[in-house]
Amino acid sequence: MLGHRFLAELRECAIVALAGVLLARKRKHDLELRKREAQFRAVAEMSPSAILIYQRGKIVFANPGAETLTGYAVGELVGRSVAELLHPEDRAGLGAQDPVPGDETPARGEFRVLTRSGAERWVDYRWGAIRFQGEPATLGTAFDISDRKRSEEQLRLLTTELTLTEERERRRMATFLHDVIGQTLALCRIKIRGLEKAEPPAPVAGPLGEVRELVDLSIRNTRSLTFELCPPILYELSFEAAIGWLAEEFHRQHGLAFDIRDDAQSKPLTEEMRIILFQAVREVFVNVIKHAGATRVEVTIARDGGTIRVSVNDDGAGFDPQTLARAGSVGGGFGLFNVRERLKYLGGVIDVGG
Repeated sequence: MLGHRFLAELRECAIVALAGVLLARKRKHDLELRKREAQFRAVAEMSPSAILIYQRGKIVFANPGAETLTGYAVGELVGRSVAELLHPEDRAGLGAQDPVPGDETPARGEFRVLTRSGAERWVDYRWGAIRFQGEPATLGTAFDISDRKRSEEQLRLLTTELTLTEERERRRMATFLHDVIGQTLALCRIKIRGLEKAEPPAPVAGPLGEVRELVDLSIRNTRSLTFELCPPILYELSFEAAIGWLAEEFHRQHGLAFDIRDDAQSKPLTEEMRIILFQAVREVFVNVIKHAGATRVEVTIARDGGTIRVSVNDDGAGFDPQTLARAGSVGGGFGLFNVRERLKYLGGVIDVGG
């Protein structure tokens, strides 16, 4: 009987001791957790970037950087939905769901934040799963890139204006070649033919014929240059017809075989759109000649709702798109960069595959 009582008391003491150890560990863990949170808050307070922590889409922590970015006081941000801070068109890209706990890969995107005054600010936003106060949460950091976005937009506008200015100059030069040079040469040919009909002396007839042949060659070259500078077909007919003419010119000059496929749907394009798309396709054709070593090119022109898609595929050597992207980032690939910036102005994109 005494032995049973002793064992029971011993077990009770062991339980109490274990409880004490667990309690001490919990206190130590809580203390470490509070220290880490205090360190995080100290860093967050000093960070110029906006830092948010939210759970189930609701903000539970915001630093002064978030206050500066959004115009809302920290107290106004806490409890507010993250989605409310974003432009309606950008909310789907972020989503309201917290990342999966344990997934240490942060997500990244560029979004428009709506400030308290209603202004838009572009941010480079990165977010990932953490634990905050013992619960799953999302940590997000936002860096204001509005100045960079404005610079990019100005670059796009300048690039497009350069393209349109170049096209206007091409058109002016083509008009000059046709109306002045071309007409003058045509008059010279008429006068030469008149002299030939008058049966000039033999010593004159031979050189006169040579002069006529040179004038005829100049007329052909002038017409060819006029079409290259500004193909009238681009303005008088359609974009599809202009691409067909361009393919014929590349076939004549370089021997490439072209297969043009059109879905026969109407493609309403403004003159500005026709010009930029035409020049973009011409740049791609030039790249095929310079780099691909191809013998055949397939061009598909199709309309999908309000979107016009032009696909250019060749049977050339191919390349690594990632290598091209890296080269373009340090100054190479300016042609495709130029095409990309022109299309951005129209709300379009270029997708380059190897």
